[in-house]
Amino acid sequence: MARADHRRALGLSAVSVLAAVTVLLVRARDDARTVAQLDANLASLEVTIPDAQLAELDQVSRPQLDFPADLVRDVAPHYQQAGATINGVESSVLSTD
Repeated sequence: MARADHRRALGLSAVSVLAAVTVLLVRARDDARTVAQLDANLASLEVTIPDAQLAELDQVSRPQLDFPADLVRDVAPHYQQAGATINGVESSVLSTD
């Protein structure tokens, strides 16, 4: 398998374990025009990436967001959720004083 094919298999494998990904689509037009390309894509099913490396990939690929991302992450739940915990995000009831 060519080096680019290994990278493709690794990339597809890394993406396939993300919680938000339920299916990977391989388009014949761009991603599998030849049998060799299809085989390279299917090779991703055989790749297992250790949890420590997945955590590192997640960390280095996380976008660095500008304002107001921190505000939305840290303050907005208290206004939106009024003390409830939703999807693991806790909030407190803000005082109206």
